Amino acid sequence: MIGTTVEVEPVNAEPKVSVVMCAKNEEKYIGVAIESILHQTYPNVELVVIDDGCSDGTPEIVRAFNDPRVRLYANNSGPHGAAAGRNLGVKLSTGTLVALQDADDYSYPNRIELQVRAQAIGHKPRVVGSWIEERLGERVRVRRLPTSHGDIVAGFHRFCNRVTFVSGTMLFPRSVWLAVPERPQFQYMEDWDQLCRIAEADAVEFCNVPEPLFVYNIRPKGVKGKSAWPLYNVFERACRARRRAGLDEWSSIEEFRTYLAGFHPGSLWWRGLWGMIQVKRSWEMRRLAERLGV
Repeated sequence: MIGTTVEVEPVNAEPKVSVVMCAKNEEKYIGVAIESILHQTYPNVELVVIDDGCSDGTPEIVRAFNDPRVRLYANNSGPHGAAAGRNLGVKLSTGTLVALQDADDYSYPNRIELQVRAQAIGHKPRVVGSWIEERLGERVRVRRLPTSHGDIVAGFHRFCNRVTFVSGTMLFPRSVWLAVPERPQFQYMEDWDQLCRIAEADAVEFCNVPEPLFVYNIRPKGVKGKSAWPLYNVFERACRARRRAGLDEWSSIEEFRTYLAGFHPGSLWWRGLWGMIQVKRSWEMRRLAERLGV
């Protein structure tokens, strides 16, 4: 991936923005998420919703909006999961710029407008995020992320305290995603894997709008609470280390798990890190459950 060429299409003064939302069984939250996009102050917006195998009423809620800006597609073939769903949504989008919107969170009305403004003033094509408002039950905290490219990318290289950019807030040229899509072999950490590979291509500039434009709802059943999340966290780090060393990455989580089970040089380090992340995640999940009273 290092050295990959990313050709970015020129962006018009008032570009169309395609907001991509991948959803699976989000009937409780998706209505608010969709409304937050349809009520944006920036007018030139479409919403592409991918039904990633829903078994609840999510598709019916999407159809009930009956708004020409909303387009619903079912992911009926190929792999499922967030990466595959977002990749499909971007391919089906028609905007020059693309933004992400999680189906269980929501954006403030001026999010797209402010991000389009920020996207237009960079020295390079920009991948734009924002500060976020984290909600944990009745508690609200604003996470003030770094705003400069250098400070954001520095977080991608750290061992801990790495979050300098939140993928759910992303707005970016569509051509960037098509050149560096998310990879379906990452069931989790697919967004972080993509961010690091985009940074490695050195063709764009990252920035965060210094305002909370996105609301992230923290829940015990979120991605971080999934049992496989710690292993994918290590998988992403190990693949990145292989790229930087000029070596081939593991093609799947199964291949990486087999590597960990053997006595290969370096496997002890990754097994130890896996254990550390599991312990840290368990502690964080207990604290979260206590705060929510569940």
